[in-house]
Amino acid sequence: MRIDRWIRLTLGKIPQSLIEKSLRAGKIKLNKKKIKSSHKVKTNDEINLFNIDFKETIIQKKIKFIPSKEIIKSNEALIIDNNDDFIVLNKSSGISVQGGTKSKKILLIFLQKVKFLKTLNLILFID
Repeated sequence: MRIDRWIRLTLGKIPQSLIEKSLRAGKIKLNKKKIKSSHKVKTNDEINLFNIDFKETIIQKKIKFIPSKEIIKSNEALIIDNNDDFIVLNKSSGISVQGGTKSKKILLIFLQKVKFLKTLNLILFID
């Protein structure tokens, strides 16, 4: 069995990158020698591990922005015209029209809450 697979089997969920880095740095030795991750472990081999710090982190899922009733009421004043076919509004700064990686307040979500629509198409005019 390869040394990297043996370490993962024995120690648990350690990333391959940490094992590779530790092998290159000499923190993992086999029979007191620096080795590569592809080296095969044999019976009676001595494996030495030095200062391997691994803390498992839990990645939280992104929380979608759901506008509260207060936010909806405050933004309803921005609506200039609202009928069955379209909405005309004067968008305030700080609210993105479409979502992005760092945008939390999204105009489309707000409009879906006001109009109770599942799909919206945008036409943007800038004066």
